[in-house]
Amino acid sequence: MNRCLFRTAAALCAACMLVTASASAAYPDRPVRVVAPYAPGGGVDFTSRVVTQKLAAALGQTFVIDNRSGAASIIGTQIVAAAQPDGYTLLWTDNAFNVNPLVFKDAKYDALKDFEIIAQIGSAPQTLVAALATPANNLRELLALPRTQTAAYAIGSSGLASVPHFTYERLRMQTGLTLNHVPYKGSGAALADLIAGQIQLAMNSAAPCIPLVQSNRIKGLGVAAKARLRQLPDMPTFNESGLKDFTAAAWYGVFAPKGTPPAIIDLLHRELRKALASPEIAERFAAQALEIAQDSRDDYKRQLAAEIERWKLVIKQTGLKLE
Repeated sequence: MNRCLFRTAAALCAACMLVTASASAAYPDRPVRVVAPYAPGGGVDFTSRVVTQKLAAALGQTFVIDNRSGAASIIGTQIVAAAQPDGYTLLWTDNAFNVNPLVFKDAKYDALKDFEIIAQIGSAPQTLVAALATPANNLRELLALPRTQTAAYAIGSSGLASVPHFTYERLRMQTGLTLNHVPYKGSGAALADLIAGQIQLAMNSAAPCIPLVQSNRIKGLGVAAKARLRQLPDMPTFNESGLKDFTAAAWYGVFAPKGTPPAIIDLLHRELRKALASPEIAERFAAQALEIAQDSRDDYKRQLAAEIERWKLVIKQTGLKLE
């Protein structure tokens, strides 16, 4: 009897493996939903749309970008965490993916345990930009202004616990420059208010800021990178402004729900690497000051784990905890 049960169980397992392998081999046989947990206009939106065009051409299926902004990217992330692990719902996100579970009780996901890593796409340095009426032309001049004056300034970011928000918090901790942080639902809204003069400053990824500085609609005060941006050679680095070894960048990565078949993960990883190696993508990324990632999935996982520990320290030092 036991031998019979064993044979039946073995047959069922083999059948399940065969079905899974068959489904993976046919993937994708219908459109793939790519959740971008922000409003259109930021780095997540740009990179996802540019790269999935190549992915769609290579795999012969449509990759639909679904912008689901809200709750500092938590809403879109939770949608993917709860989705069927079949490769037809993916998450295209940034560093907030790592930070949110540390500061929001309602995040209800574990970045390292509830998702499969597909690939890191690239990274973009953070820039500090200002409205034209702001009486500072670079970060050094901003830091030299009276604190009674700068205390009234508002600085916009793409949301609570976002990379721009934490970059500002690091700046405040290192320099004592205390501003009024205004979280927006995306970088587009923050930059729109900056152009209109509704806020004095904004911290943001370089890509959407470059054309605005070049067209003299806003001022570039500094970039948190090791070297100046090729597109904005007159804008100094934070290091040149007196902040030693201050760099900050937003990364962009692709994830799937936990349990997505390894064959699908491997296929998507390979095709994404091929897309990123194309001259067209390299040119479009370079124009936006985006650096293409070269790390393996294991390297990326180690980077995520190290970043979580680093942000834990920042959160402890700032006392930041959100409901």
